[in-house]
Amino acid sequence: MPPTHLRSISSLSVKSLFGMYDYVLDIGSNGQSGDEKIAILYGDNGSGKSTLLKLAFHMLASNPKSGHKTFLLNTDFEELVVKFNDGTLVKAVRDGKSISGPYSLSIKRPRKKLLSGAVNTPSIDEDEDFHQIVLPALQDLDWAPLA
Repeated sequence: MPPTHLRSISSLSVKSLFGMYDYVLDIGSNGQSGDEKIAILYGDNGSGKSTLLKLAFHMLASNPKSGHKTFLLNTDFEELVVKFNDGTLVKAVRDGKSISGPYSLSIKRPRKKLLSGAVNTPSIDEDEDFHQIVLPALQDLDWAPLA
């Protein structure tokens, strides 16, 4: 039976994008699900609009060996957080105050245990917790991007 309620993104935030930009984007009305179907990002060229959207897309992608997690490894940011309308949080955080290199990806769903794994190299096969714990949890999110 298909779900009656689709999970959707209610907020997106990033710290130190390119080492200089912090953004918090609230989508919808106070995190409540509603009929919102569109959010508009505007700003100067080079301020990170497209990169922010690409970071969220690649962080939430669950298909392995497609370069999604490598995109995050190769993009400078300190922390990236996506919050869904049901309270689920997906977060990528660098070690310390670094804006590049290895990061931890965690998923916290309401009333469920926090799941996390490290991404240290472009080959997720070497990052066992990520491959065995985090990727299946991303697949289980069953979220629907706006189409």
